[in-house]
Amino acid sequence: GKYIHIEKRLIGLKNNFKLGKWKGSTVFAGSKGHYRQKEFKGNEGKQGPYFLDSKTGNRNIVVQAGTEKIWLNGERLSRGDDRDYTVDYSTGEVYFTPRNLIHSDSDILIEYQYSDFQYSQSVMGGMMERPLNEKGTITFSWINESDQTKGPSLNLTEEEIELLNDSGDNDAFISGAVEDSLGDYIYVNREYFEYSPGDSVQGERYSVTFINDNENGEYRRSISSIGVIFYKFVEESERTDQNDLYSPLKRISSPTGQQLFEMSGKYQLSTNTAMDFSVAASDIDQNLLSSSHDGNNTGLAYSFSFMNDEIQLSEKIRMELGISSRNKDDRFSALQRDRSALFYQEWNLDPEEFIQENQHDVKTDFFISDIGQGSLQYTNLTYGDNSYDRFNNEFRGGAGFVPHVYSRFNNVNGKSGSFKERTLELDLLPGKTHPFIQYDSEEQENKYRFEHQTIGIKYIGEQWSSSLGVGERIDHQESDSTKAGLERSAVGTFGSFEIKGRNTNGWTQEVIVHRRLKDDIQKNEHYNYSLARIRTSFRQKDHPIRWDLKGTLEETYMEKRALVYDSVGVGFGDHRYDQEFNTYVDDPN
Repeated sequence: GKYIHIEKRLIGLKNNFKLGKWKGSTVFAGSKGHYRQKEFKGNEGKQGPYFLDSKTGNRNIVVQAGTEKIWLNGERLSRGDDRDYTVDYSTGEVYFTPRNLIHSDSDILIEYQYSDFQYSQSVMGGMMERPLNEKGTITFSWINESDQTKGPSLNLTEEEIELLNDSGDNDAFISGAVEDSLGDYIYVNREYFEYSPGDSVQGERYSVTFINDNENGEYRRSISSIGVIFYKFVEESERTDQNDLYSPLKRISSPTGQQLFEMSGKYQLSTNTAMDFSVAASDIDQNLLSSSHDGNNTGLAYSFSFMNDEIQLSEKIRMELGISSRNKDDRFSALQRDRSALFYQEWNLDPEEFIQENQHDVKTDFFISDIGQGSLQYTNLTYGDNSYDRFNNEFRGGAGFVPHVYSRFNNVNGKSGSFKERTLELDLLPGKTHPFIQYDSEEQENKYRFEHQTIGIKYIGEQWSSSLGVGERIDHQESDSTKAGLERSAVGTFGSFEIKGRNTNGWTQEVIVHRRLKDDIQKNEHYNYSLARIRTSFRQKDHPIRWDLKGTLEETYMEKRALVYDSVGVGFGDHRYDQEFNTYVDDPN
């Protein structure tokens, strides 16, 4: 259905059955993975690392291999050194390859599953479906996904369990600060902790344990000149520049549970007209160890649509017409993403988890023989207390001296002003070689505007393709001065060169070069960076030799790390201390 759509790694039992006209399946399984979705903007010139974390902002997680899905500006990317991105699953770090140049206006969406070693999950569910007079189907689905709260896998102390019993759906915290006359921290003005070992500074002294908390943390980790790890308070204005933040308060993650029931169906009303519908109810318990605040766990949602796929306007023009409505209250939540990956980008909205939505849509698709196809769409969206109207039209096609044309116009109007997106792509001249023109612009009324133009030439053959392009982007931002309107904030120049091909004898070559220059007028900063990848390989099915050579030029942010041992104890490790060399050496025995 529209709301029960889950892709998750499970270990357990699955049963398929058939009873008369009904058929279905049931599942009972366990999982160590929790679903997480992150949507954010890229950083100027930063190909990586971009960090994946838990729902509470904790980076001490392990991302389950192969569960990630990544979109860049609405395009689904593929993993691999020779493709779009790579992932270090043990540290939760994503790096983008030179194929895509990341900058401050790159829209990045990442879905993944992770384990934070706190709770294992149990998953139960079932589905039943039957046909309706050979014109449609009706389906009933149910799924229950809950953290396990009993057994040896429960990693909670008695004190933590007691706090969760009393906290309801609110966050529960344990202070990591303990008064200690020999502690290394003093409490400055009873506002923050300052590292001050010894007794040279007078004040209340504490021993403090800090926990990684990128959501609410106020401290960063540092190493003293004698190799001791300590934590330093960071002013609020400087926290956005920190990759890792820490807190003296330990947040106790509560075990959660969610049930979802859905009834959905499809029915062919006539030869060319069809309808579908979904009605769903969710029950979310944000703390399975407490019965407090359980009165608002249930949420409802529904959607329906009608589609006529055959309206013949003339011999060469055909049209499809669709009407749809989608509604959910502020307590409903699907198990995973239940909308387009471009939803928040197209509407220029900030994602919110529990918010009421009502969406009504009218869309027309039209098809012109030998030329192309397009769409016209009007949508009204109520998002919380705000209402928006969106007009969107797209066209893709080409013929004759314009073999490729793509245009997109997206207008959103709301109480806070208008939001506009414009895209135009043109390939000129028939044959294999095409001059091309690309234009992109985006504007939020009284906030910002940018325009990006690119011109170049491309060759598209049966085995080889290449392109060369140069472009310019001009940004305008809301003025900090008394001037009315927007003022120029940045100017950038882009260049790109790509060659890709494969010979019939098994050789493959790829050359990618990107260059960007940018002057940020408001911040008085200059950017100048390049990305390049050169790869040649040889593969033949029956040949005993394979060849692969790759060279890469990248400029990425580097994170300096130091490994500090505060103690070493006797155990079954694979190192021993060598007194002569005053160090630890490998010794598996």
